[in-house]
Amino acid sequence: MKPILTISFACLLLTQIACNGQDTAEENSTIESSIVNNESSSEATLLPIEPLPITTPDSDTNNTSNDTEKIIEPESDQVTPTIDPIDENNAQRELDEVNLPPLEPEPEPEPEPEPEPEPEPEKPTPPASPDANNGWGDLVVPDDFDFNTSYDMAITINLKTAETLSIAIYHDFNQLDTGDIVPIAASQLVSGTILNGDFNGVIRVTSSMNSILILLFNNNGNALFYSSIQPTTPDGITIVE
Repeated sequence: MKPILTISFACLLLTQIACNGQDTAEENSTIESSIVNNESSSEATLLPIEPLPITTPDSDTNNTSNDTEKIIEPESDQVTPTIDPIDENNAQRELDEVNLPPLEPEPEPEPEPEPEPEPEPEKPTPPASPDANNGWGDLVVPDDFDFNTSYDMAITINLKTAETLSIAIYHDFNQLDTGDIVPIAASQLVSGTILNGDFNGVIRVTSSMNSILILLFNNNGNALFYSSIQPTTPDGITIVE
């Protein structure tokens, strides 16, 4: 009885081994066919290659399990652009220049007023004919003209002497440093002879006569008897000795 059981157990074991070997062959065949199919499919369709995600050290340390799912944006996209102050000022200046209102043209200078023409002089009065009888009223006299530029001046001389003397009156003369007086002959107004030292006369005085020179000589005319310089005045001159 024991040999029969042993043979049966051996047959069962071989059968089991054979079955296991067949299963193993089928699995290997399945794996090989899967590999062949994958290779053929990879040759037929090229899958896109995704770039590896860029990670930071913190993300590698803290989120190791989510490395394949989390994609970090490039640093260039996270940097905030900065504006140079100089460029900003230049841009603002250009904007201001564009917005400036147009410059108004300078007003033209006003023309200088023309000078007023000088008034024409009054037409002079035509001269009267020689045959007409003219009077003082026909004369045209300026307003500032002074009629009293000349006048008659009385001269009175009374000297205590019995001699006969010669008199000479001048309106122009020179007085020397020595005290001597030299008359100018062309300016003589009066010349003559007086008796007993008495003289009464009238001379015409003009605006140029500020003073007169009175000279008295003896009868021969060689010796000076009296000399005096008197200022002219409408009241006249009086000499008494």
